[in-house]
Amino acid sequence: MSIEILERPEISEEAISFVSEECIQTGFSLCTSCKKVIPAKIVMREGYTYLVKNCIYENKDTEALIGKGWGKSELRKKLSLNWPFVKPNFGQVGIKEEDIINLKYVNYILLSLTKKCNSHCSICFNRDTEEYGELSLSYIKKILAKFKNRRVILFGGEPTVRKDLDEIIRIINQSGNTPILFTNGLKLSQLSYCRELKEAGLESVCLSFDGFAPHIYRLMRGVSEKEYHFKLAALENLKKIDMDVILQMTVVKGINEDQIKQIIDFIARNPFICAYWIRPLYLRGGENLMGFDKTNLLSLDEIKILVCQALGISPSIFELWDEVKAEFVSWIVKNLPFAKLSVIEPDTLYLMREGNTLKPLFNEEDLNEIKTILKNNSWQRLLNYRYISWVFDIIRTGFDFSRLEKKFRKKGLVRINLRTLAPYPNFILSNQLTITQIDYFSENFIVAYYGQ
Repeated sequence: MSIEILERPEISEEAISFVSEECIQTGFSLCTSCKKVIPAKIVMREGYTYLVKNCIYENKDTEALIGKGWGKSELRKKLSLNWPFVKPNFGQVGIKEEDIINLKYVNYILLSLTKKCNSHCSICFNRDTEEYGELSLSYIKKILAKFKNRRVILFGGEPTVRKDLDEIIRIINQSGNTPILFTNGLKLSQLSYCRELKEAGLESVCLSFDGFAPHIYRLMRGVSEKEYHFKLAALENLKKIDMDVILQMTVVKGINEDQIKQIIDFIARNPFICAYWIRPLYLRGGENLMGFDKTNLLSLDEIKILVCQALGISPSIFELWDEVKAEFVSWIVKNLPFAKLSVIEPDTLYLMREGNTLKPLFNEEDLNEIKTILKNNSWQRLLNYRYISWVFDIIRTGFDFSRLEKKFRKKGLVRINLRTLAPYPNFILSNQLTITQIDYFSENFIVAYYGQ
């Protein structure tokens, strides 16, 4: 009797990470109950990312589902000397401003103006969270005195329910910063109100917009289909007053992923829209939320494929942009360590308008060439006809990419940015990563946040 000896099959790294738990990074977070700074880590389990916290003060472990997959951008490993990061103080209640190194260089300052809202979205990440008092005008002035040339997000709840919103916008402009209104757009369906905000100095609106079908809002958010028509009216009004608009979409698998192409086509036909931010559904840390579960989540890589299918280009262009940015940061740190470089965000695609279409700002061949030039420190090659204007504009704007983008919007620049959402209390801080945003919830509570 012969015995057949079978060889053990090889198992790929992808398969191993799918069935086992992989630690993505360690860092720190806040305990959901005692609010103290505690050890935390992000782990990958069966293709999904979890935040695991260990509260040594209450002797308990907790975990929360962040999303599907995890970005692996090389850009996250690069640090400019002036970029902000958090220095942990374990056992302290909350995060204080003095814990944040290089605070003034953060990209965004978020002001949580109110918890009130004129809509009741069932998937809102801010729904049923802890109540905080509204920020006073005097405290807003105190916050903004620390910053210059920063982007200030007006957030909620729904910030348009505050009757003093126009005054807050004026205060931000007077402080030398730029306000960005994050809104559901319902109140902007009134043209007179849009004009009032623009006269106060508002330059940009980030409008929550999930697609061009009324039933999407009912199925996704549990709100009346009428809200879709209010959003369309808001878009028309913002176009009339020549307001820069960012469309922010929450994408849910099986509900509205087919809307990505429709929104991109709409942006191509409407120059007043300058950016498109896409984020996957966030289940608020749990496995289920209002009828949705993990099967409704999309990873950033899956969203990149959908975006690039709509544009007719390869998804690898996202990775190339991150590699170019990483090489740029390395080049600056090595050759111009004194330069105050603005924080550069990953998972971003830059496009230019050509008629009623959107084309990549640089193709893959150009990006590979730029990456090689920076890597080999042969910067003189950047001074050819294709890149020279960008080189001079980067220098003129003081390496501030938000100012550079604003300048090139007039020439047709459009930015598509993929974002994840894991806010308080389900967020992680790390001394390994650059902080991109500081959130002010009240006079006693702030959150330091970075995009995945």
